[in-house]
Amino acid sequence: MGSRPMLPWRPMQRLRRRAPLAAALLAGSASGAAIAVLAPDCAAAQRPHVIVLIADDLGYGDLGAHGNPIAETPRLDALAAESARLDAFYVSPLCSPARAALLTGRHPLRLGVRDTSRGAEVLDPAEVTLAEAFAAAGYATAAFGKWHNGLHYPSDARGQGFAHFLGFRGGFLQRRLDPRLERDGAPFDAQGWDSDVFADALLAWLDRERERPAFAWVAFSQPHTPLQVDDARHAKYLARVAEPANAAVYGMIEQLDAAVGRILDGLEERGLAQRTLVVFLSDDGPSFRDAPRWNAGLAGAKGGVHEGSLRVPSFWRWPGAVAPRRSDALAADIDLYDTVLDLAGVPAPPGPPRDGRSLAALLRGAGAEASAERALASSLHGVGDSLRVPGFRYVLPGSRGAGSRPGLYELRSDPGETRDLSASRRPLARALRQRFRRWYDEVSRSAPRALGEPVPIALGHPEEPRVRLHAAEARLEGPPGLRYPRGGWDDEWVEGWTRRDQAVSWQLLVVRAGRYRALLRHAVSPAQLGSEMELRAGAQELRFRIERAAPGEIVPNPDRVPRREAPERRFGELALGEIELGAGRQRLSLRARRIAADSPLELHSLELEPADPPAARSAAQPGSGSP
Repeated sequence: MGSRPMLPWRPMQRLRRRAPLAAALLAGSASGAAIAVLAPDCAAAQRPHVIVLIADDLGYGDLGAHGNPIAETPRLDALAAESARLDAFYVSPLCSPARAALLTGRHPLRLGVRDTSRGAEVLDPAEVTLAEAFAAAGYATAAFGKWHNGLHYPSDARGQGFAHFLGFRGGFLQRRLDPRLERDGAPFDAQGWDSDVFADALLAWLDRERERPAFAWVAFSQPHTPLQVDDARHAKYLARVAEPANAAVYGMIEQLDAAVGRILDGLEERGLAQRTLVVFLSDDGPSFRDAPRWNAGLAGAKGGVHEGSLRVPSFWRWPGAVAPRRSDALAADIDLYDTVLDLAGVPAPPGPPRDGRSLAALLRGAGAEASAERALASSLHGVGDSLRVPGFRYVLPGSRGAGSRPGLYELRSDPGETRDLSASRRPLARALRQRFRRWYDEVSRSAPRALGEPVPIALGHPEEPRVRLHAAEARLEGPPGLRYPRGGWDDEWVEGWTRRDQAVSWQLLVVRAGRYRALLRHAVSPAQLGSEMELRAGAQELRFRIERAAPGEIVPNPDRVPRREAPERRFGELALGEIELGAGRQRLSLRARRIAADSPLELHSLELEPADPPAARSAAQPGSGSP
C-alpha cells in the first residue's frame, strides 16, 4: 500500500476535540439526505442506556455457559440465559484492532490499526466513533478501563468522543490491586482491584447522569496479563488445574464475573435494567502465552486466525426488546456500531463507509439466521489471513499467527480444524482464496496511511498541554544495537545505545507553534557522566550533557499481588531546556554527540510542554493536516 490522496470524508484539521456531530447530522448525511435528530431533551425516556462490557483475552470456552468444566462464572452464565447469544461472533486476532473495529464499524485494515504497540494501535482521530454518534444524539458518554487505541489526545478516549474517561490508555496495567489510573487526564491512585474500580465508577457516573440517556464503554483487563488475583481465588483453582498460570487466569475470570454482576445488580437497584441494552463480549481469543487452557475444542488462540483465535462470547440483553435465544448467524466486531445505534434509534452519522451491518432484526427475533452470502475476513499484518463463510473457514497460505495451519476446514463436523480439505475440495478453496484477495485489495486501498506509517503524535492541544513521548513510540535509527528489553510494549525503554550514529525519533504534528520545555526520563550510571546529547527538530536543536547519575531502579509489586508480577522500573528526570517548534508535521530526533561510556543512557520517555503562557501563544498558527 502506498500513499494516497486524502479521502473526501476526512476532516482537513482536528486541532481541538471534535465538536459534537449534531450539526452535521441535522445538515444531512454524506449523500445529502436529511437526517432527523432528536434534541437532547426530546424523547429521552424512550431511548435506552447502552453499556458495552468488554473482556480482555477471554476465549469462547472460558465460561460455564459454554461448557467450561473449571471456571465459575455464575453471573455471566445468567446474563447469557437472559440474552440473545450470538454463537458465531468474531473479532480481530489482537486487542487494539478489535477495539478499533468495535468503535467504528470498520475493518482494522481500513483503519491502519494493525498491532498493539509502537504506534500501530492508534486509531486515527478522523474516524467517527460510536461515542461521537451517541453524543450527537444527546447521550452522555463515558469510557472506563482499558483504552489501547492511542496514548495521546486526540486519539485517546476523550478525543474520540467520550466526555468522561477513567482508566488507562495503554495495553495493560502494571498492578491490578490499587492501580495507578487517570481520571479525565489527571492521574490518581485507585483503591481496590481494577475490575471493581471500573464497575463502581460506571455506577457512580450513571447516578450523575440521571437526566439523559447514557452510552458507556467498560473495558475490563481480565484475564489479560499480568496474571494477578487474590490469594483465595488462586488457591481455589490451584486445586483444580496443574498450571499456576491457569489457576490465576481462572481466578481472574471469576473476578471479572463478579464485577459484571456488580454492574447488573447496580442497574437493578437503580431501576435501570429494563431500559438498558447490555452487550458483553471479548476483544480476542484466549492467550496461551503461559499455558493452554480449555477452549470448547476450538483451534487456535490469541494472535491467530482460526476459530479459537477469533470466536468470542457475545451476549445482548435488553428486557422486552431483545429476544433471549441462541443464534449461529455470522456476526462480527464490525457489526456492533450499526447494531447498537439501530436498537437505540440513533441515526448513524455521516462519515466513511462502514463494513458491518445491523443485527437489530436478528436480535429482536425477526431476522434470518446465517445467510449464504456473508463472509467475514480476518487479516492482520504479521499474523495471517482467513475467511469465514457459513460452514467453512479458509486459512490462507503464509498465515503464521498462533497455531496457524493454512487450509480449508469444514466446521460443523470438524470444529477443531484438524482436517484440511483444500486438496479434496479445490474449487471451493480456490473460490474462497479469490474472494479474500478481492476483498483485501478493495479494503487495503482505502487505508488512511501506508503500512508501518504511524499516526503523528499531536503536540500543543490545550486539552493536553503536556505530552509524554514514550520510547516504545519512537523509531530506532542507525546501525543495530538500539533495542527494547521486551520488544517494545507499553512503558518499556530503549537500551543498547553504543554509537554516535544511532538515534531515536518521533513523528509529531505540532498544532501550536512555540517554545516547549523538554524533560528526559532516563537511567545512566556514573561511568556515563559527560555524555553529550542533541534534541533536534528541523533547524532547531537543543544540546545537553548528562551530568548526574540516575540508575534505573526496579520496584517490585507489593506482596499482596503475588501472581505474575510486572515490576515497575523507575527512571531519573533531567530538565533539558527549551526548544522552538514550528507548526505542522515534523520529526523530533534525539541522538548522541559524544559517548562517555558504552551507553549514554537508557531512554524511557521525553516530555514536552509549552514554555510560553497561553496568552502569548494565542496568535500562533495551527498546524495543517489531521493526525
